[in-house]
Amino acid sequence: MCFYVDVHLEVARIKKEFGLDDVGLEDFDRLMGQEHIISGFSNPELMVVGPGPSLAKKQWGLVPAWTQSVEKAHTMQQRGFTLNARAETIFDKPSFRGVITRKRCILPIAGFYEWQHLNSRDKVPYYITGAAAPILATGCIWDEWSDPGTGEVIDSFSMVTTQANPMMAAIHNTKQRMPLFLEPHNYSLWLDPTLSPEEVKKILVPFDTSNMQAWKINKFNPRQLNTCNQASIKAKSNTKDLFD
Repeated sequence: MCFYVDVHLEVARIKKEFGLDDVGLEDFDRLMGQEHIISGFSNPELMVVGPGPSLAKKQWGLVPAWTQSVEKAHTMQQRGFTLNARAETIFDKPSFRGVITRKRCILPIAGFYEWQHLNSRDKVPYYITGAAAPILATGCIWDEWSDPGTGEVIDSFSMVTTQANPMMAAIHNTKQRMPLFLEPHNYSLWLDPTLSPEEVKKILVPFDTSNMQAWKINKFNPRQLNTCNQASIKAKSNTKDLFD
């Protein structure tokens, strides 16, 4: 599954890639412009692209609209239950089936981090990014939940995942998953709330390996990201990796 992403992107590139106006760009730069690694387990507020296209602030870790209490909402987020949504079951799971057909958005990222397991104890991190494009458009779903006591609204999202392509199967060799990445010609389709379920399902496929590149990086502690949130975390390790 995917829980650690690099959102260090230039505002000008985001604006051009998705045809955005200036609304929300300042928040994008503030929340994401300096972050080389973010953990979904911290339930960060990030900027996603929605219909329009337009930018909106949403929290990573979807809280379904039907959630009955603050305690259940917090538990769902803190345990990471809805950080990811599997494409194969997204039309069946109660948390996702009501929103996949009409509430879809895109999280722009520069890359993401995944670990290859060498044995039961040892694992090595990889950084994965686009082969040519500076932006990976991650397919997500979103929902709104209102605190029954205060009326506070939490706008939140889940990242959709698919089966791994051959490159990601070699890296993420335990669960063999990867984020759903969208081709540019599918941006507007993914954001269209009137798209039929059959058409949505056609988009839920693994990204082609030829559109991605990856390399081994030095080990770091994902629980202490404040000490490694810098560009050097993405530097290629001196040790041989899968793709040397």
